[in-house]
Amino acid sequence: MKYLLVVFISITMLKACSQETNEQDLKALTYTASTRGYYSQVIVEPTTVYVQSDREGINIRKIALATGDWQELKELLKAVSLKELNKLDAPSEGRIVDRVAIASLKVKLSGEEYESLPFDHGNPPTSIKDIIDKILQLSESVERQ
Repeated sequence: MKYLLVVFISITMLKACSQETNEQDLKALTYTASTRGYYSQVIVEPTTVYVQSDREGINIRKIALATGDWQELKELLKAVSLKELNKLDAPSEGRIVDRVAIASLKVKLSGEEYESLPFDHGNPPTSIKDIIDKILQLSESVERQ
């Protein structure tokens, strides 16, 4: 009986440990792109999208986020290893010589935060490209209002 209990507890713990941190409660996704003369930050939360176009936070626009869009972002995020987010290589290096804005993605969970290495705005690492595209699509809907 003891062995059965040990096996059951071991399996339960292994299952819990093997789940990606992506399964934790996602609180927000933040995409930031900036240069010396340009700044854009898009924050996507479960019910709202915020777009900030200045560093001081004076000009912030927001709209309600559809539940389907939040679920789509969560699904896209499941394909990404958050522990590896800060190790993703950028596919281009235009940001180094100021040709394009420097961008990054931050993922905020219920207890942790993960942030990507900087990459070129408009050319994210392949594994997060779909997430970035969705965030930028949502920010365009804010811009149109």
